[in-house]
Amino acid sequence: MRTNTGLDRGSDEYRALFQNYLRRGASALTETELRTLSLAGSGLGSGVAPTGWTDFIDAAIDQDAILSRVRKVQSAERFTAPIYVGSEAMNNTSVVARIDVTAGGSGYSTAPTVTFTGGGGSGAAATATVSGGAVTAITVTNTGSGYTSAPTIGFTGGGGSSAAATAVIGTEGLRTESYTAGTAFALPQQGSGGSTTYTFQLKKVHVWCRVSNELLEDSSSAASVEQFLMQEMASELKGEINRQILIGNGTSECQGAFNSAKAYSRTASTGVATTNKTSDILAAAWGATNTALPPMSYESYVNSVAVINARLTASFDSTFYPPLFPVFMGNMPQGTTVEGLPTIHYRLSATTPAAGDTLVMFFDPTKYLLATNFAGFTVTRLSERYSDSDTTAFVASVRADGCLLHSSGVLNVNRA
Repeated sequence: MRTNTGLDRGSDEYRALFQNYLRRGASALTETELRTLSLAGSGLGSGVAPTGWTDFIDAAIDQDAILSRVRKVQSAERFTAPIYVGSEAMNNTSVVARIDVTAGGSGYSTAPTVTFTGGGGSGAAATATVSGGAVTAITVTNTGSGYTSAPTIGFTGGGGSSAAATAVIGTEGLRTESYTAGTAFALPQQGSGGSTTYTFQLKKVHVWCRVSNELLEDSSSAASVEQFLMQEMASELKGEINRQILIGNGTSECQGAFNSAKAYSRTASTGVATTNKTSDILAAAWGATNTALPPMSYESYVNSVAVINARLTASFDSTFYPPLFPVFMGNMPQGTTVEGLPTIHYRLSATTPAAGDTLVMFFDPTKYLLATNFAGFTVTRLSERYSDSDTTAFVASVRADGCLLHSSGVLNVNRA
């Protein structure tokens, strides 16, 4: 991508100019150099970062536990997307589980066709294996459905005779899902009016850090300053966008999953006020104690991150919460799993959870859409020096917006 003076943002010349800006500030640049970095007339002096910064942040996002799993789109334009609701049912049906050869027969030069007769079902299919002129094995290629009894197995063709086999039926759970457009969800930023869509309007995401003035004034440190800032800003941006995805307010920030759960009425109670065992949490998530609330779909649950209210550990009361995730009795490190789900910690209530406060949020990142515009990634060097630490502050800005576009992708489990 070229600047308004024709210099490619991926070129060594642009990068050297940008490094000079980071070290010395906008006041040290000529008017032409300011225009090259898109600084002219910007007041604070926000320089558009070289393309290497965008590539670096893209790579960092691809390694992040949440950002790597959300759906992403690069867009500088406003657009609207529908919000979906979904239902899932588990239907048990009898199927052909296997076929046992009881007689191999003889004279088969090629594999005969396997036939199915009776049994009350349909759709089953299988292939025969022949060795030494006899049928030695049968592989089920389609289990079929709806069988009330074992179908009769027959053989046609193949040049031989007398082969025989019996079918064994079993039970298989078939998931059926349906997805339809939502019905006037009350998005947090829209009050009670509600909407069936979300309008993505990219908002500025700001992060900042300080750099030692001694380092900035070292004429040999240009590349080091840029590398340090690039790594720091990438780390801070990942953290801030993650925060917004989880708990963003939806007005000046991305629409957070936590608020979406409340707006979409995706909250469940543990049913108990004091014990709140792991089994209580999971029973709420799976709908066992909340029959009026559709449970999380199997797909959403296995894709979920368990976002645990950090107040459970920050203000842990061993007399009140001893059975809730026993490892809370010590330190529950990042990356510990709950029933196989990865966990992270966020403050989901102001104090130790009271009645109605969220204990755990189950969040499926694959149901979330994040729109970003990293092409407009800017870095601002502030003019003030911090005398107490002899540092200079830098602010990085990108534009982003996001929303959970499927109601089944989140569930807040609250204390009764």
